[in-house]
Amino acid sequence: LSASGDMYFPLVVLAGAAGAVIGDNISFGIGHLVGERTVKRLLRTEKWHRRLDWAERTLHERGAYIIIIARFIPGGRTAVTFSAGDVQSFRWRRFIVYDLVAGVLWATYAASLGYFGGKTFEDHPFWGLGLALAIALTLGLLVEVVRHQLKRRRERAA
Repeated sequence: LSASGDMYFPLVVLAGAAGAVIGDNISFGIGHLVGERTVKRLLRTEKWHRRLDWAERTLHERGAYIIIIARFIPGGRTAVTFSAGDVQSFRWRRFIVYDLVAGVLWATYAASLGYFGGKTFEDHPFWGLGLALAIALTLGLLVEVVRHQLKRRRERAA
C-alpha cells in the first residue's frame, strides 16, 4: 500500500515499531510478573524450556545486544523479551532502550521489504519471503562475525 502511494511510508514504520515495542513490553511484563517457578510450571514442553534457557543464558552473556538480534529470529523474540522480564538483574529501563532500537530497525526492515518488494514479488510472494529470510540471516551472521572479531581483539589486548 505504501509503494502504491496509499499509505505514508514513515507512518507504516511508526505503526510497525509501536506494535512491536508494545508487544515486547507485554511479554517483558508477563515475564516479570509470573516469575520463574510459574513459568516452568506453565511452559512444560522441552521446546519452551530450551528456548527460555537459551534466552536467559544469552542475556547474561551478551546483554542487551541479544534483544536487538532476537527481534529478527522467529520465536527468539518472545523467549528473549519474556526472559528479560524474568531475569531480576535485567531492568526495564535498560530493556526499553534496546527494545525501541530493535522495534524501529525491524519495522523499517519489514516495511522496506514490503515497499520495495511488494510490486517486484507480487506474482511470486515466496521469492520475497526467501529474500527476506536471506537478508535477515546474512545480517545476523554479519553481526556475529563482527562480535567475534571484537571479542578476539579484546582478548589479545588483555
